[in-house]
Amino acid sequence: MKVLHICQNYNTKLFHKVFQTISRDPRIEQVVFYPYITKQNHLKSDRFIVYAVKSLPNIFRHFFLLRALVNFINLRKNVDLKSFDIIHCHTLFNDGVVGFLASIFSERKLIISVRHSDYSIKKIKFWLHPIMFILGTKAYKFIFISKWLEKEFNSFKGVVIGNGIDNEFFKINPNKAATTPANITRLVYIGRIIKRKKLDVVIRALSYNERRLAVIGEAFPKTKWGIKQIENLKNQKNINYKPKQTPLEIIQTLDNSDIFVMPSINETFGIVYIEAMSRGLPIIYSKGTSVDGMFSSEVGIGLKSISPESIDEAINKIMSNYNYYHKNAIKEAQSYRFNNITKKIIACYD
Repeated sequence: MKVLHICQNYNTKLFHKVFQTISRDPRIEQVVFYPYITKQNHLKSDRFIVYAVKSLPNIFRHFFLLRALVNFINLRKNVDLKSFDIIHCHTLFNDGVVGFLASIFSERKLIISVRHSDYSIKKIKFWLHPIMFILGTKAYKFIFISKWLEKEFNSFKGVVIGNGIDNEFFKINPNKAATTPANITRLVYIGRIIKRKKLDVVIRALSYNERRLAVIGEAFPKTKWGIKQIENLKNQKNINYKPKQTPLEIIQTLDNSDIFVMPSINETFGIVYIEAMSRGLPIIYSKGTSVDGMFSSEVGIGLKSISPESIDEAINKIMSNYNYYHKNAIKEAQSYRFNNITKKIIACYD
């Protein structure tokens, strides 16, 4: 089986890892078409071919169909479309239109992944909705990154397959004992410091009981609100703030924490939730977004409303039955090993 990936965002660790893992299946041969906007050294592999071709500059981002047409012409120059069995586009709009044209000319099966960037485009660029309809009639199957996205694009039929997390998080078993932790609850937040992630509400919840909070993240993009929050973090004795950490340091921080809390709104998936669960941490998140509905057992508390009081109540509920949530978190995280995620993707190709 020969698969053509159309992936404008290829040059990231996530996509490279997915394609590397898929390539372990001896039945599958892969080619990646990567229409880049900014010139940079792209990730290479001895397991699949990458065609990195210059796309139109970012100033043409609003000329959506023109850029798609240029990318399609470049695609045809580099590959024989009829030599493939599957065309997999890794975003709905930026990659999907190129894949749509390719599938018409080659009569090959089209699979489209839907990500958060597609939701943002759909929300703002309403004039592209007819293109959504056309793609919906042509695609063989859609892959949604979360239950929330499946709901937002409910006119499409497909499957939900989340992102995978690095194997580093599974190499060493969590050193946390599967028992109720110490009296001082150790909370951890990992993510960008922006308004929608509600870190300010988490900080206000600390005053209800004796608690500690570790925060890893930066204000990106930088705003007055974000800079103010960082100054606030630095001035509180019960908060340990680090702008960045290595993957190993993040694992150590998680292992020295009890609960991961990020009640973010409009969170498409949030891989950091899964990373925390892999280390045995129950999670606190917002209902209706992110990982809500992705698990078969309770791994934490989903908040219907976000307030210091609701966060405090969620913390108390988890701590009162900590071993239950702890075990569920570890068990559910196993599904997000890269080899398990890619098995689901390959099943879509079959």
